[in-house]
Amino acid sequence: MDARAYATDLGVALRLCGEELAGLDPEIRAATERAAGTADPREQAALASRTKAALAGHSGEAERRLRRTAEAVAGLRRRVAFDLEEAAPGFGVDPYLAGGYAELVLRAVAEAGFEEVAAGGKHLVSVAAGGVGGATSRKWKNLRVNRHKLVEFTGHGVVFGLEGTTHPNPLLLAAGLALLINCAREAVTVHIPEQEASVLWGLIRAQSRPGNEDSSPEPDVVAVTNEERQIPRGGTVLGAPLPPAAVRRSLEFLETVRCAAREGEAPVRWRLVESHRVR
Repeated sequence: MDARAYATDLGVALRLCGEELAGLDPEIRAATERAAGTADPREQAALASRTKAALAGHSGEAERRLRRTAEAVAGLRRRVAFDLEEAAPGFGVDPYLAGGYAELVLRAVAEAGFEEVAAGGKHLVSVAAGGVGGATSRKWKNLRVNRHKLVEFTGHGVVFGLEGTTHPNPLLLAAGLALLINCAREAVTVHIPEQEASVLWGLIRAQSRPGNEDSSPEPDVVAVTNEERQIPRGGTVLGAPLPPAAVRRSLEFLETVRCAAREGEAPVRWRLVESHRVR
């Protein structure tokens, strides 16, 4: 077991779950926090091993939640490390340190502390009625969509002396904290343009209709999108109806950023894969 990586996974999971772990065994919580925060490799290894054994033998709901979330974080950490290893040489970053960089990214995103981000399950897209002004999607998996932001973030880590180490320079870390947190927020955020946001809104409205709760036929999405685009909102009307081909391209964009998914053929059906919040 890589004690440092496991300690990172547990610490990030603890931050992500927040109040959902109110019933967590106090000893497990204390050991998890200490393992994630200590700079002593031996202490970290001992605490990580102890916590792993305690979680495996505990049947409480909070403990199961922490264990499952840590497993989800570990899977994402490995995929982020793979992405960094592939992309890093073009940015002057040592690919052999990809694992440490991935830990750094996950720790900083967790420290950013915005509640819209979750490790697993449904995530959150924020959109105004009609899609006016565009939309934003924040989720951990956007780290893989925003590879350029991910590498930019890693570059800042190198500048501030982090380089995947468990002993960062405290002065440099303090100086770069605001920059790193801002970059972390950007790395998990996808900005959705207004046209695509209007199609996202059309999909939301189409799925609210009877019979479309699980997914909506593409022609329904086209019709509802164009109805909604004609409704004045705050003095803004989005404009002419979109032809079916344009709606399809927007849906494919939403599929690329993992906000929507297609199902079946003739007609293709679409469904949301993120929960949403109306701004």
